[in-house]
Amino acid sequence: MNPLNHPFASLLLATMGTIEGPAALAAAPENPQALLKLSGDPASRDAKALEEMAYSYGLLLYQFGLPYVYFDDWRARRIARDTDAGRPRPTANSLTGVPTLMTARESTGGAPNVDTLYSWSPFDLAQGPVEIDVPATPGRYAAMQIADASLTNIGYISHRTQGDGAGRYLLVGPDWKGRAPRARKVIQSPTNEGLIILRVAVKGDADLPDAQKVQDRYRMSGPPAATTGSPVSQMVSAPGLLGFYDRLARILERNPLPERDRAWLSAFMAIGFDPARPGPIGLGNPAIERGLTRALEAGPSTVAWKIRNRGGELRGWTMDFRGGDYGGDFLSRAAGAIFGLVVNSPQEAIYFRALKDSSGRPLDGARTYTVTLPQAFVSQCAAFWSLTSYDSGSNLIDNADDKYAVVGRDPAVAVEPDGAIKVAVGGTPAADRLSNWMPATQSGPFAITFRCYQPGQSILHDPFLERTLPMIDRIE
Repeated sequence: MNPLNHPFASLLLATMGTIEGPAALAAAPENPQALLKLSGDPASRDAKALEEMAYSYGLLLYQFGLPYVYFDDWRARRIARDTDAGRPRPTANSLTGVPTLMTARESTGGAPNVDTLYSWSPFDLAQGPVEIDVPATPGRYAAMQIADASLTNIGYISHRTQGDGAGRYLLVGPDWKGRAPRARKVIQSPTNEGLIILRVAVKGDADLPDAQKVQDRYRMSGPPAATTGSPVSQMVSAPGLLGFYDRLARILERNPLPERDRAWLSAFMAIGFDPARPGPIGLGNPAIERGLTRALEAGPSTVAWKIRNRGGELRGWTMDFRGGDYGGDFLSRAAGAIFGLVVNSPQEAIYFRALKDSSGRPLDGARTYTVTLPQAFVSQCAAFWSLTSYDSGSNLIDNADDKYAVVGRDPAVAVEPDGAIKVAVGGTPAADRLSNWMPATQSGPFAITFRCYQPGQSILHDPFLERTLPMIDRIE
């Protein structure tokens, strides 16, 4: 395709700042043709327009494609790492459980919780459906989160969606047209590949053996996967940064775009990106290649900005009420993938994250803080809640007590006469208040995350939050 013939390209060429100055813009309402009075050397003008078009579309394509590429790379590296560490080799379409809670010794980022045991499985439905069997879990929170290849949530199998009872499910790909076995509920994925994360709540150290038994009763079975992903270093054949687009095209060959995203493909084709016709991106045009290279250089900073600015902010807390239900918000999807791989839907869990105290000052590990959790606020968490601190790399903070969080269901947590809970952050914990303490870094920035599992509707509304949002006070 000639990029100059593309409808999106022609629109950009007419409005790329190559018109004859403000006078033409002022005349546009009466004389729209004034916008088309271009000046300068046509070849230079067109090259600049194509470069800017490629930069704009390339940046959007980077944000769009980053979760696909990141998941493909994460999957391959996780399988290789677990194999090298002597753990059972994880396989697609079969759950692999981690039978212990996370600690500061696992420096994997992603702000892990210490509330639940994790199991995970990358799935691949290209060869056929996967059967999922869920045990009854009376009195215990458990949730199986299912995300597609872009790390957008498909759905949940959890207390919220099915209650405490057992269930039998069939996870199928986008083109599946068969009939489900009796008593199996069909869940259709919009992509062949994706990820399942299982979380099983642990009610303290004494409860760990029982939680492990529940974890082990979850089952997945299906045909062998067509792919297990490959690290970036083994996948990129295109030169330089443009290899990112090359890899994305290969992933989308295996995972044709879901209906929700297909309208964007015609725009991406203007810069030579077409998974149905693999080949070098850029249409061999140096101007387009320059724009795409600039887009890849700028892309990471846009995602990093979004990670720092997800959702709204109030009294030092940022609140993400979209979660992993991204719709067409590709930048939020990219930020969610890099920060936490998969992000819970707000109906299942809401995260409040603080990098500042309630006076707007950055959290500093050299200081100590008190977090006050009002009873009206924590009571909105129907399943349970937790408060956890993290270092600047979103890892748990090492400390002599191996204490990383305060969890609402812990009977040892002290409660104030008005029902509020005060949590000390940083410094040395008092011997009789360890349950109400969590660590900070030795110095420099750190973060605090409040997790609310199965939140009530009130917590989603500004007036309620303005009255009840926890305070983070620095101790002077």
